[in-house]
Amino acid sequence: MHADFIRELDTEFPLYLETNSGIPDEARKLKDVISVASCDIKLPEHDSTRHYDELLKNELETIAIFNDSVETFVKIVVLPETTIASLSEAVNGIALIDPGIPFILQPVTSKMQVKTEQLFELMDFAAEKLKDVRVIPQTHKMMGLL
Repeated sequence: MHADFIRELDTEFPLYLETNSGIPDEARKLKDVISVASCDIKLPEHDSTRHYDELLKNELETIAIFNDSVETFVKIVVLPETTIASLSEAVNGIALIDPGIPFILQPVTSKMQVKTEQLFELMDFAAEKLKDVRVIPQTHKMMGLL
């Protein structure tokens, strides 16, 4: 999160933070500095760690910290392997924090596309617990930026 650097910016402009959400101690340093927090959550199929439960706990703690003080939303990249089962812990955790947090499913843009039916199923599942479920494409990939 580079919290110390962000705090040193000392700007009057509102700050938008896009974060992996895995470092709640850094979130605490920024909760009174930023205006908007875009918080990512990784799923088990993202293979980002061997300690997934710890990562999810930290991500949810970060979301709770930001949600108490700034406009917060959550984004999850959906892979072809993503299922209701792999999404459920994250959705349940967000619902416990605040079911009104905007929740964004972002289908991966790659050769292996997410099927529309799969995306609708995941959206319907999330909408059973969360009030604001959206889908946004990975525009940076569509624009050839990554």
